[in-house]
Amino acid sequence: EAVLLELRGRPVLVGGVHPRFVVRRLAKVDPNSLSREADLRILLCHFPRVFDRLEPGSFDLVLAGHMHDGQITVPYPGGKLRLAHPHARYQRGIYRSSAGVMHVSPGLGTTFVPFRFAARPEATELVLRSPDI
Repeated sequence: EAVLLELRGRPVLVGGVHPRFVVRRLAKVDPNSLSREADLRILLCHFPRVFDRLEPGSFDLVLAGHMHDGQITVPYPGGKLRLAHPHARYQRGIYRSSAGVMHVSPGLGTTFVPFRFAARPEATELVLRSPDI
């Protein structure tokens, strides 16, 4: 579902999509249908794969997590081998496409095993600026 808020006199849409839409396409609502007229449209989803299913221009910003930056990784010169989700397209950081901009947070938590190795936890602070500035 989505909520239309007013921030400094401007409409901001904050929407969320159930993870089942991404994994099995079983959600009751397609996130593309949430997008309404607003000066800023933000979509929250646990899985970053939602980015591939968004129509161009649906959202200005997508916030996702799930990947834990691989959680347990093997460092090597020039990068690292992520043992969790090694073939995932969106591991961490900022991605841009015709659908908008997505930030994938490495997060603070873990899954299955209660530790991380060479995958630094992160609480991300994003600063949004208007293109008019």
